[in-house]
Amino acid sequence: EFKATLIDDKAVLTDQDRKYVYIVDKDGKAQRRDITPGRLADGLRIVQKGLNPGDSVIVDGLQKVFMPGMPVNAKTVAMTSS
Repeated sequence: EFKATLIDDKAVLTDQDRKYVYIVDKDGKAQRRDITPGRLADGLRIVQKGLNPGDSVIVDGLQKVFMPGMPVNAKTVAMTSS
């Protein structure tokens, strides 16, 4: 049995040679999390390192996240493969 964390590929951002995502912390604030992305699987990106089970990854509205620590109004949505 293989367990993997899968996220929508549009959530993955690039800063020079680093890949990262924004997650929502327990206080409802955006936090940057560096990740090690893997290959695509059924339209979703495998995350090899950097996320924990239960992390809420920001997928839509990333252009509104101006800096880590800013409050966000997050909504949970189901992830579907393409």
